[in-house]
Amino acid sequence: MKRQQNFRLRNLIYDIIIWLLVIAVVALWRITSNKAEILPYFILCIVLMIIWVTAGYFIGRYQPPYQKKRKRLLLENLYELLVTMTCCVFMIATKLFQVSPLVFVIVVSTVWLINMLYLFIHFAIRYATSADVPLPEILPRDNANVLFPQRTLTPEKLATIQASVLEQTNNQQVLDWLMSNTPLNSSNTILLSTADTFNIKSLVTYRYDCYINLKWLNDVLGLNQMFCAINNKLPDNGLFCCCFVPQDEQKKQILARYPKGINYIIYTFIYLIRRVLPKILLTSRVYFSITKGKRRSFSKTEILGRLYYCGFEVVTEHQIGNVCYVVARRAKQPEPQEHKIYGPLITLNRVGKDGKRFKVYKMRTMHPYSEYLQAYMYDKVGLQEGGKIANDIRVSTIGAFMRKCWLDELPMFINLFKGDMKLVGVRPLSNHYFSLYTPELQEKRIKFRPGLLPPFYADMPKTLDEIQASEMRYLTMCEEKGCFRTDVKYLFLILKNIIFKKARSH
Repeated sequence: MKRQQNFRLRNLIYDIIIWLLVIAVVALWRITSNKAEILPYFILCIVLMIIWVTAGYFIGRYQPPYQKKRKRLLLENLYELLVTMTCCVFMIATKLFQVSPLVFVIVVSTVWLINMLYLFIHFAIRYATSADVPLPEILPRDNANVLFPQRTLTPEKLATIQASVLEQTNNQQVLDWLMSNTPLNSSNTILLSTADTFNIKSLVTYRYDCYINLKWLNDVLGLNQMFCAINNKLPDNGLFCCCFVPQDEQKKQILARYPKGINYIIYTFIYLIRRVLPKILLTSRVYFSITKGKRRSFSKTEILGRLYYCGFEVVTEHQIGNVCYVVARRAKQPEPQEHKIYGPLITLNRVGKDGKRFKVYKMRTMHPYSEYLQAYMYDKVGLQEGGKIANDIRVSTIGAFMRKCWLDELPMFINLFKGDMKLVGVRPLSNHYFSLYTPELQEKRIKFRPGLLPPFYADMPKTLDEIQASEMRYLTMCEEKGCFRTDVKYLFLILKNIIFKKARSH
């Protein structure tokens, strides 16, 4: 109930701010004109604002937006426009205000257009989604065993398959790598080169325990659907091998192909088309209708993350030339989710006081699907100095800059105002990082709210053990001397290190 009231108040404030801006523009226009009559125009705008807000209240426009569909929000704005314009016609007919009818139209239309622009940004950026995110229906698995006994292929049959690999890849290294990392010589391995999920669904379930698809994933429309279809067809622990050209390699090719200066302009243009447009809700349909999903740009992080999202775990990966090859094992059933948000502002699940989970607001600094690779990255490269993932490929170029300048943590002030966090306190952790801590520290941690400025910046520990020792000292001091006194002391130490010693967590 409190959350709904906050939404109503916030949306009402948005409307009032828009109207005040329009009123200010009208007042400035009258002041700078020859006839500086402000009062009639000011009273008119106030009356129109009251009519607009009243109409919005009765139609329920100030209810939480997550309870509504896009069509309803658009109809609500149209309803406010019609009601307000109807009142304008009445006031013009009765000559209630000695103001040109054009002023009525311009003022109301401007407010309506600003609201429509807000809705466009709201859906196109804040709720930007990946077009392939929705997963297909996950079928129940019964007796998930291979239907045919495995046998080694005859030399003639194996030679045919090897020739097919060489024909499609034109690279002996690819064939050698497949021979070493997949059961290419098994009768239960199928070699494919398809971008159509229908071709996967038409195969017999559990017939093969290894799928090798040599079609670049950059040309596949509906990656998640294909991954889930293969997941359904594979028996437990079955293998899937796929390949794609990573975004970094595409960038290198473009920059090397064109002259300096022009190459970055061309790359930026191609990046916007292949990487940004498919992610924006209001342009993704147009993009996929024209391109059919071909030659899309994917980071390595996104492909690996999608595999984990669709129930696989990565066994090995290897880059040959500009193509990355991945072997993944079927680990579990996919877990369907309604949608995933990949706009610039994101929310992350974190462990808070009393062990309750809450959402931390941050600016996005990682590639899509990075959240599914945390355990994989930890197992593969471990932690670097400071307690974070070493050589983290999940962080984007822009994200690295934002982290260096602390821009990614600015939205966390929302958590401060909501009361989920305090100014000084232990860092809010994900479930995975929280599980790495000792039980004693876990128990002590959940007694207090996490903070924006962690004790890390006061002690600058280097290893995970040192980080735990630093947090243990801080939390023990909070218990013995009280949070306020402890936070004030740590605040001065943190500010000193950040300002004078350039302390950073990266």
